[in-house]
Amino acid sequence: MSAGKTRTSELRGKSDVDLAAEAKSVARGLFQSRMKNFTNQLDNTAGLKVARREIARVKTVLRERAIAGEKKAEAK
Repeated sequence: MSAGKTRTSELRGKSDVDLAAEAKSVARGLFQSRMKNFTNQLDNTAGLKVARREIARVKTVLRERAIAGEKKAEAK
């Protein structure tokens, strides 16, 4: 998982490739945390919620860009 929350404004400054890589990284960390939680090795269960929300932030920014691209294509 990442070190902490990322501000949405910081995410908007990244490229699509960087955002996809970050989403994949956070998802991998979330999976590892879920496995640790299942085996009672996870100390901070609040991190699960933080990771889910981080993934949602990244996906939201990617979706906003996709919608903006569709609107530009329709305008032409």
